Amino acid sequence: MIQKQTAREAAYHWIRSVEDGAYSNLLNMGINFLSEEDKKFASKLVLTCIERRLTLEHILKAYLSRPIHKLDKPVYTVLLMGLCQLVYMNVPDSAAVNESVKLIKKLRHASAGAMINGVLRSFIRDGKVIPPVDGDECEKLSVEYSVPTELIRKVSGAYGMDNAMIWLRRLDMTDDTYIRTNICKTDTEHLLEKLTAEGLEPSMGPIENSIKLGKTGFDKPSFTDGLYHVQGLSSQMCADAMGASKGDIILDICAAPGGKSFTMAEKGAQVIACELYERRAGLIITENIRLGLDVDVVVNDGTVYNKTLAGRRPNKVLCDVPCSGYGVSGKPEIRYKPLDSIKDLPELQYKILCTSAEYLPSGGTLIYSTCTVMPDENEGITDKFLREHPFDKDLEKVIFADDRDGFYICRMIKR
Repeated sequence: MIQKQTAREAAYHWIRSVEDGAYSNLLNMGINFLSEEDKKFASKLVLTCIERRLTLEHILKAYLSRPIHKLDKPVYTVLLMGLCQLVYMNVPDSAAVNESVKLIKKLRHASAGAMINGVLRSFIRDGKVIPPVDGDECEKLSVEYSVPTELIRKVSGAYGMDNAMIWLRRLDMTDDTYIRTNICKTDTEHLLEKLTAEGLEPSMGPIENSIKLGKTGFDKPSFTDGLYHVQGLSSQMCADAMGASKGDIILDICAAPGGKSFTMAEKGAQVIACELYERRAGLIITENIRLGLDVDVVVNDGTVYNKTLAGRRPNKVLCDVPCSGYGVSGKPEIRYKPLDSIKDLPELQYKILCTSAEYLPSGGTLIYSTCTVMPDENEGITDKFLREHPFDKDLEKVIFADDRDGFYICRMIKR
């Protein structure tokens, strides 16, 4: 049990880091000392605990004599981890309980051991059944899918409950890895063959030149040789909506991590990838070199008109702005951000869009996009923009699909 205890301890610190503001998908480097089996265990425990936090808290409330917020942080986290193992993981009941008690003692909260033991064993005696929810449909869905009630109300109110259910199911799914063929180096048919020969499990994606990977292989020659880059389906759809081709000069205003820039460059366009932060711009440069592309990377503030960029005479601009990210399934902690925390985003988004529009000549193409399903950040921005600027809407999509992140795309043409 020493290895499992080590895995649980690593998972505990990972979860606490996420609670302190870190992203869950950026912390798995901290478990490299574990065996492969324990890495999988810790990763699953962490991600499931985060994804199911509201459901686990709902269970916990039924077995506590005090409010959750009065628990010490280590006690709260260990209780959630124990319940997670009992409900969602194939862990024997005795191991889930005993290892939780051992963990809290190792974290120097031995006095809480009896309480943790009692809560978990009471849940087991009750048949490990999730207690019923008192409330309306949105409140019940909140516990079922572990998504805040106010967020469900916002999405269902804007787009209807059918679309909200598609979005909830997507958030509930394990995030699939999709890649985009680098058609400057190979074609999708040959890449599929190569990936299969490398022991991976690829299949043709639903979008041209997209491939779904059954498991990742970033240490394989196909990756190191730059035959593809990782890119979600919704992001690929956004890049394809630009209609990039040879002769186009395209500004990608908020380019990091660079997937859309690469997809457009692979089609022959001259792409200028702009990014506010030097570190993130450096990541685009590194990936650009791996892919063997000729994307020009520029450190630039998207809210400020840049005469040098204007001198490049772009005919198309992609404005994929910073957003709340409520459409993204790969970072489950995002769903818990309070709606009040994003109230200033629309002002920033609108400023970036207005500045981006200044670079275009008559007939130029402007795409505004986000990876969220919040109407204030989507139609609210573009409707206002179209009222105040000489552009016509050419395409508008709010993407709700079981295999794609929630996304908004609006293509506009300058009169």
